[in-house]
Amino acid sequence: MQQQEPSINLVNKNFPKKKVKQNTRNLSADELVNIAGRGGLSQDYFSGQLLNQNRNTTITQITISITSVIGKKTVTNFYNEDVEIKPNSTGSVFFRIIMSDSKEDKFEWRITEAKGY
Repeated sequence: MQQQEPSINLVNKNFPKKKVKQNTRNLSADELVNIAGRGGLSQDYFSGQLLNQNRNTTITQITISITSVIGKKTVTNFYNEDVEIKPNSTGSVFFRIIMSDSKEDKFEWRITEAKGY
């Protein structure tokens, strides 16, 4: 009985396919208002659930601003996070924040920018 050599096609099937990178763009103001969410601070982390209410846009990056009131001073920091939230779906975001944001009781977070396709 002769042994058959594996074909190149069979070997290539064992390797994962490369993801096709989509061309991302900044989301418009109309698309941004269709992103809702709930989130909060815990120690030196921010975590939240986001709802992408856009029908045809996948979100690939989100920018969240966190504003803290420290005494009479207001401090705002911006955080960019990679995400993948499909249209009409939810996704979570979790990231470490600068310590001054988490020490105060008074804070506000807001989605300031997003990218997607």
